[in-house]
Amino acid sequence: MSEKYTFESLTVDYIDFISQYSVNDVEINDYHEAVGTVQNTHSKLKRNYRTNLIVKIVMGILSLMAVGFVSYKLLISELAFNTNSKWLYIIPLIIGYAVGRYRYGECLDSFVKSFLIGLGSFIGISLIVSFSISYPAYLLSGLLIAGLIWVAIICYIRTRLHIRRKKHLFKPGFEELSLEPLHYGFVADEGEMFESSIGGGVSLQLVADLRQNTKKVLKNTAMLILLSIFLFLGHAYLSMYVSNKQTNKARYEALAGEYKGIFDNRDAVFTITDMEEEKAKAEIEVRYKSLITEKLKGEINIDTRSFHFDDINRNNNQLDGEYNGSFNDDFSQLSGTYKNYTTRKEVEFKFNK
Repeated sequence: MSEKYTFESLTVDYIDFISQYSVNDVEINDYHEAVGTVQNTHSKLKRNYRTNLIVKIVMGILSLMAVGFVSYKLLISELAFNTNSKWLYIIPLIIGYAVGRYRYGECLDSFVKSFLIGLGSFIGISLIVSFSISYPAYLLSGLLIAGLIWVAIICYIRTRLHIRRKKHLFKPGFEELSLEPLHYGFVADEGEMFESSIGGGVSLQLVADLRQNTKKVLKNTAMLILLSIFLFLGHAYLSMYVSNKQTNKARYEALAGEYKGIFDNRDAVFTITDMEEEKAKAEIEVRYKSLITEKLKGEINIDTRSFHFDDINRNNNQLDGEYNGSFNDDFSQLSGTYKNYTTRKEVEFKFNK
């Protein structure tokens, strides 16, 4: 402490001592009231700063963990979409046209400018769409990281700089804690209000700013964490969907091949020639007096192990009709009933792979 405040320091000690006996002294009471005001404001400031700091640390760690984990899962997933939908390029074309028209209207002398603006918008949006389809994991991870940086800037960095400019409010000295209350208690005019250099509007404004920042941190980090959770669940569902689709595709493709057996008490061959998920193409050959071949199309449900085929070309022969049946448990055998379209004749059949 500076030597110039030695007397004032002794005065404070003296006031603290005689306060035990002069409880009704107006000047001493005014002094203690002023000291209490400064201490309460300082305590409120520290309490809000501590709450703000704890919320920032906890929510910051949770946000880092959420964004880091989800970004990592996205990047190692090699997620990509394969589609040739014309709408992916018609939409950018419409947007490009709308942008060009909005900017320059339909005047003939502005046609080139309008065309260039529209073309640039179309190319830019098309590139974004193409990148999003080919590398969605990189795009989503980039959005999460960009969101994290944005939250860090508006909720952490700016507030930190703001607090640094007012750091003197957190460490009041002898002047603020004792000298100003002494002046108010023993020197100020009667009826004058106590005004502290740190306990007034500046500190209260900082308290309000800290509370507002705490709410902002909670709101923005919670949104970032929820977005990360949403993307993680969406990625998990999509990965499971793609995995099941690939598994089913492999299971369906495994059904293709030649099955030999008996049809209408004659040797026959049933060949599944093409599989596209549940849609299937097949061919049946039955040796009557001559070899009869018919091409079929239909559907196979791998979950229920059932199938239905219809004759593609109706030749008014013994094989014009529909084929309904099912596979056995290991899909090595198919059996069912054939019904002729015209005669309604039914024939049992069984084929083994």
